[in-house]
Amino acid sequence: MASVRTTPEAGATTTPGRPRASWGDDLAAALLGTWVVGGLFLDGWAHVNQPGLETFFSPWHGLFYLGFLVSTVVLARLVARHQRGRFDPALVPAGYGLGLVGVALFVAGGVADGVWHTMFGVETGVAALLSPSHLLLLGGGLLMVTSPLRSAWSSPDLPARAPVLALLPALWATALTTAVVLFFFQYLSAFVSRAPSMPETDGPEGLLTTIAGVASVLVTNLIVVAPVLLLARRWRLPFGTVTLLATMGAVGLTSLREFILGWLVVAMLAGGLASDLLVAGLRPGPDRPWAFRVVAAVAPLLLWGAWTAVYAAAYGIGWPPELWAGVLGMASLTGLGLSVLVLPPPVPEAAWKSISKA
Repeated sequence: MASVRTTPEAGATTTPGRPRASWGDDLAAALLGTWVVGGLFLDGWAHVNQPGLETFFSPWHGLFYLGFLVSTVVLARLVARHQRGRFDPALVPAGYGLGLVGVALFVAGGVADGVWHTMFGVETGVAALLSPSHLLLLGGGLLMVTSPLRSAWSSPDLPARAPVLALLPALWATALTTAVVLFFFQYLSAFVSRAPSMPETDGPEGLLTTIAGVASVLVTNLIVVAPVLLLARRWRLPFGTVTLLATMGAVGLTSLREFILGWLVVAMLAGGLASDLLVAGLRPGPDRPWAFRVVAAVAPLLLWGAWTAVYAAAYGIGWPPELWAGVLGMASLTGLGLSVLVLPPPVPEAAWKSISKA
């Protein structure tokens, strides 16, 4: 693994003189994050497809926790390399301080998970995704996996037009993070739901099925589009960014049920490529806010338009035109709303001066 370098960071968001991880360090962290996230999805697959898996001590848990252990050892070596005899938080490489917090949360979640499963058994269904011990694991794991992104985000050596290879660890870490969040929202996932195949029916049960189907598209849209817009706030997006995030999420979620809805991966590939062509043409960013808004509104139409077309062709769609078209419209509007949060209109400089003087 490449060494840590120390560079002056005048004007950067981190403390001047703080050590920085090299590109190789960030890549290693991202690849080890792949091990942890892969273990999570394998464990999820086992719980979905192997009924009666009522033990904490399973090979799937073992693979998951082994990935965490190796990641922790590598992170510890990275941090220790620049210490001076005793631990100094100011000498932790930029972007990796929260990763250390994530390790502590993950350990606490792992201990709590073992105790919880031993006392109450292994949760099933939605309860498994909302278990307090699992949420601790989620929080800790996300802080660790996103370390390469934070490292790259604060780096003065990565301008807005950074080459794709230089951004690879950050992009990969973002894709892993998106997949993990999709995993924990799989009870409202457009890659899992069969509701679009069911026609609208009268009565509370039919209404709830339709509502769940609509919500699954809108929630999944938010989870996929939000990181795209966040990355576009910092860098000129390399071609393939949207495809990577959307397709990796679709592969992960459909794999949990052995690709029963596997054609949706093709849908995300097609919609992602169309979105990447849009991004390449408009070049959204803080310097082009109108392009940022257009991409935020149109990319959801491309992603979920492809999803709707493939769903109808492969599995049949029971929603009437006004329903599926309305879902596309809502996805577009929520994307536009997200863009205002990620890149808000500028505030006049004098707006807060009177308050700051008070």
